[in-house]
Amino acid sequence: MKDEDSLVFGSNETNPLSSVLGPSTEALYHELMPVSVRSGVSGTRIIWIKSGDAILAEPFYHQTLARLQARMPPCVSTSLEWLIGQGGDATFRKPAGFIFHMSRCGSTLVCNALKISEDVIVVAEAAPVLELLTPSPPSMLPYPVMRWDEVRWKTLEGILMALRSRSLGENPRLIVKFASWNATVLRLIRAWCPDVPCLIVIRDPLEVAVSNLSANSGWMAFYGSPDKLKRFFGWEFLDAPTVSREDYCARLLGHLCTSMLRTDLTKCRVIDYDQLNPERLIAIRGFFGLQTTCEDEALITSICATYSKDPMRSTPHVDDRAEKQRRASFMLREAVRTHALSSYLQIRSLAV
Repeated sequence: MKDEDSLVFGSNETNPLSSVLGPSTEALYHELMPVSVRSGVSGTRIIWIKSGDAILAEPFYHQTLARLQARMPPCVSTSLEWLIGQGGDATFRKPAGFIFHMSRCGSTLVCNALKISEDVIVVAEAAPVLELLTPSPPSMLPYPVMRWDEVRWKTLEGILMALRSRSLGENPRLIVKFASWNATVLRLIRAWCPDVPCLIVIRDPLEVAVSNLSANSGWMAFYGSPDKLKRFFGWEFLDAPTVSREDYCARLLGHLCTSMLRTDLTKCRVIDYDQLNPERLIAIRGFFGLQTTCEDEALITSICATYSKDPMRSTPHVDDRAEKQRRASFMLREAVRTHALSSYLQIRSLAV
């Protein structure tokens, strides 16, 4: 990738991208893909790559970016205000749906079944979206608190407008899958777009815990990092030397479920991993207003037979529920029973 510092433009320029894209600022929505939202000496800025008409074909947003960045595309940087200004007086078209989840619980399979339609684009755990939602103390915010609350939602709307053009359909519909830790800000997101249908995907927390303890990624990487735990979850009591990884993982899963339960779940639907099958995936498509043809049904059946996180869809799906139950230690079972099982069963009772 080219040095982004050589392509940084200010918000006061009438067309900061003209040297890369040509004279039309409308090219933003057709030529660029957001990479991240970064804060530095020049303020908080959005980093973009010139990606042409590339679509989000992979299960995760970062996988698509990795494919595109391998081509060494030009990189540009814009201010948040510049992006907000591109919307002008246009009304923000809300997403067709939101997806929240506990992590490692089948949400990627759901996304794969949704994106088979040409007019659907699924933005799965995109870094620019997650970065805008990352909690920060007032001293770390790029604006005063009240101003930031307005700017970040407007910036998020601008990013989603840009990503909407990645659909091949004439009437593109956008579905946003958030990261598992975003359950802690579910109430804020629902307040931002209360009428958007919302799917919550859950799974037996013991099985989820086994997966997360094996991977040690995502929020498991926060174990032993008090600053991150306080920033993301408001936790000040976890001390790594005295709290086991099993206990930490179970507490976190319980916290995610509790955060979901504290939200107004109007227009929300809960589904458990145990319920996922071709028929339920078709029903979920209907929940988001998507029609399913006979050809789509065949594709969905095929998708269910492959490992959901494999971009090539060449790895067969393996039902790992019994194996995860077998691998769970006594310590982990006790931690999940103590910290996560009750809140999971409460939200499980809402599953349809």
